[in-house]
Amino acid sequence: MFLLLTSCSVQAQIIKLPILVRGAHIFVVAEIGPKHQKAIMLIDSGASQTVLNSKYVPAHKGQIPGDIHIVTVAGIGNVPSLLTALHIEGFDKDSPSLDTTPEILFLNQSFGTADGLLGADVLTQFDRVTFDLKAGVLILEKS
Repeated sequence: MFLLLTSCSVQAQIIKLPILVRGAHIFVVAEIGPKHQKAIMLIDSGASQTVLNSKYVPAHKGQIPGDIHIVTVAGIGNVPSLLTALHIEGFDKDSPSLDTTPEILFLNQSFGTADGLLGADVLTQFDRVTFDLKAGVLILEKS
């Protein structure tokens, strides 16, 4: 009796994204919504959700933003949210882009020099998140 064992090799997905480092902050440049508006986003792994300034609320035909109840140090309230396309171009021609549709919160507030925060809801889609500061790359890996 013979037993044949084979293994299936599943290719890991690796996305390399260009980052901007300013002091202790790391940013990516994203395109938001159907109009591909450029937004500078601070990478914030401590933010549970991706957040953008309310000027980026996309005009989705027939869709009305939902409300999410949030609790912050500033208080409790409802904020508009919407499933919104988010695109970040790959680091080079060999690296795929990041395309995802998170439920983004839209707040009427400033994020310093950024237009919003790229939160854990996007980052936790991957098994490994690596910041290569020397190369200026954010590496997202999914096995």
